[in-house]
Amino acid sequence: MLNKRSRIVSIRLSEDEYRKLSDICVQTGARSVSDLARQRLVYASTNGKQLTPDLQWRLSQIDGNLNSLRDEVARLATIVGVHEPGAPPDHASQPRPIEGEC
Repeated sequence: MLNKRSRIVSIRLSEDEYRKLSDICVQTGARSVSDLARQRLVYASTNGKQLTPDLQWRLSQIDGNLNSLRDEVARLATIVGVHEPGAPPDHASQPRPIEGEC
């Protein structure tokens, strides 16, 4: 259930401050400067113990990228015949010693 937002906080910003916050909105996907300010104020009021929505989104993206990388490494390892750490070696894929070698 969403909390009804019924209170308004008003602050004044310089043009430069507003522009910087607008840029952050674009980078983080925040809907507006007001939304970004609300997220950051709520985050600050919890002493950093709560992830902001943009941070949650970024972590989700990173997690997806890591899963894709893990899958790709496993696929490439299969192609080149590398085994996972701790897996028993496949003796058939190891090079045979040259005759005359010990």
